[in-house]
Amino acid sequence: MSDAKALSDPTVIIEVLSPSTTAFDQGTKLEEYRRIARVRTIAFVDPANELCRTIERQSDTGWLDHIFSGERGIPIPTLDLLIPHDEIFARD
Repeated sequence: MSDAKALSDPTVIIEVLSPSTTAFDQGTKLEEYRRIARVRTIAFVDPANELCRTIERQSDTGWLDHIFSGERGIPIPTLDLLIPHDEIFARD
């Protein structure tokens, strides 16, 4: 797969939120992401509150929305991946 295809035809989108744009990102941008036919997982990372939100496409039945905090991290079933909380929110 070429890098251009990966950028133009994603199956997973991960977005790090900032306090000034979080409402826009989880509103308008989320709806734009949902319209991308091949997208299966959308993840939002909120570093200020150390929260992760995933929205998973459930075939033709809509979307499943989860919020994760604490030790678990972000599960990305589309990629068969769990990104650990400590790696997401590592600070130097």
